[in-house]
Amino acid sequence: DVSDEVLEKLRRLCQLWNVRLLPQEKITSHRPLIGPVIVAVKKAIFPIVRYILKDVLHQQRSFNAAAIQLLAEIASDSNTQPHSKSLESAPGQSSSKRIVQ
Repeated sequence: DVSDEVLEKLRRLCQLWNVRLLPQEKITSHRPLIGPVIVAVKKAIFPIVRYILKDVLHQQRSFNAAAIQLLAEIASDSNTQPHSKSLESAPGQSSSKRIVQ
């Protein structure tokens, strides 16, 4: 079985994977004279920024979903197979050279 700690981490990732660009609850400004102009500009620009970042956010969500699925499979497989694979560096090797036994 997968440990409770690993399951909790996977649950947390499942809650966070769906990245969205959300507006603030209420856009405000503390500047008395130009504050309303600043707020209006921010409100007008936000949909444009969201549209520009739409594809990037879609790619990020797709990556996040795939990464979570892979992590869940690894966690599940690590409990059913003997630990014969190692991602640790062998003594005397740099950290960029990984071995699989």
